[in-house]
Amino acid sequence: MDRREGRRLRTIYWPALIENAGRLSFAIMRNVSHEGASFVGVSGVRAGDTISYKVANSEKIAAEVIWTDGDRIGVRNNSAVADLTFSLDQPYRSVRLPIEAPVSVFKLGAELHGQLKNLSQRGACIAHNAIFSPGEYLTLKIGKITIEKVTVVWTVGGDAGLRFSHALQPEVLRQALDILQQNMSHPSSLRSIAA
Repeated sequence: MDRREGRRLRTIYWPALIENAGRLSFAIMRNVSHEGASFVGVSGVRAGDTISYKVANSEKIAAEVIWTDGDRIGVRNNSAVADLTFSLDQPYRSVRLPIEAPVSVFKLGAELHGQLKNLSQRGACIAHNAIFSPGEYLTLKIGKITIEKVTVVWTVGGDAGLRFSHALQPEVLRQALDILQQNMSHPSSLRSIAA
């Protein structure tokens, strides 16, 4: 029997954040229905696990892993979710990884230090003590990952919103997330996706 029988699936390819046993993973949602979804790029998850996931600006959704196949998983939501079948005119928005960690920012040859507040495929938010202006170009270093041609989009108080010149590939975002989770000094740096 086809495990998708009776479900109205929609192919979507949206970035997703999955939380399993307190660990975050970045994945791509391949298919979605009111009852569940399938993802690619997930490791360390087994059938029967309870996970939570978010896509775009969705609320946290609790689900049970029904099947796994390599780095692909299929989940059944604990309750039906009506708003996950996105309209085609809704703007694409990458999910923000709610993680805080020290980062280096390079501005005009000077290395400045800041605190990463969140990270997505297309940008980041950092807290800083430097003076940044919208339109400035920076280089951002997260662990061993260097992201060049970063534009300051906005500043409010000690926070700055940054936009990357090219969306990070899922593999790079997974690598950044792994580096940040391995190097965190205490667990409060990793905020649950419920936040």
